[in-house]
Amino acid sequence: MSSLHKQVVDGIKDAMRSKDKVRLATLRDAKSKFVLEQTKTGTNDELSDAEVIKILSKLQRQRLDTAEVYKTQDRADLAEDELAQAAVLADFLPKAMSEEEIKADELNAFKKNTLQQTILLCIGGLFMFVIGNYAPSEFMQHMIVFALACFVGFQVIWNVSHALHTPLMAVTNAISGIIIIGAVLQMTSESWIAIFLAAISVLISTINIVGGFLVTRRMLAMFQKS
Repeated sequence: MSSLHKQVVDGIKDAMRSKDKVRLATLRDAKSKFVLEQTKTGTNDELSDAEVIKILSKLQRQRLDTAEVYKTQDRADLAEDELAQAAVLADFLPKAMSEEEIKADELNAFKKNTLQQTILLCIGGLFMFVIGNYAPSEFMQHMIVFALACFVGFQVIWNVSHALHTPLMAVTNAISGIIIIGAVLQMTSESWIAIFLAAISVLISTINIVGGFLVTRRMLAMFQKS
């Protein structure tokens, strides 16, 4: 099966033979975007299907948006031209999933996630049961709190929307700052184990804080005008 890049190029030849002006103009515009992308990467190789789909999807979205603008201006003729070009681009894009297929995928993903969570809970419960048979009660109290904190923290962070990652990073930086303060206070302990764990805590929390600021700065830079 030929690549999407080659299919678009071949589509230009077919449009020239059939004298389909709309299809020819649309595919020529797409090919010019391919050449521009190749120039950016400094290669003459064919673009991958993923790169082609990204370019074609962007062009189709532009055509649809422009058609909507023309409709609001009562320019039905121009809107039809844009929609016709969008339809040409749609021929080279993956078919959109139906509502039933989307629901089926969501259900399968939910079942898979539920099974994974159940397995993890069973393993965690078995682990706590084994430790409980040998560890002292004072240790088990702290261990249970630690295990619950890990479980709740994982569930909360894993389900956070991507749009909230930057605010979440700020919260984790604040928590890491508190951890550093507590670890520094433990440096005065007479136990070498406590000192060692405190040093590890300071190191990991520092990495988290510095990395958080770097990631946040990079994300904010994406919204700055070049």
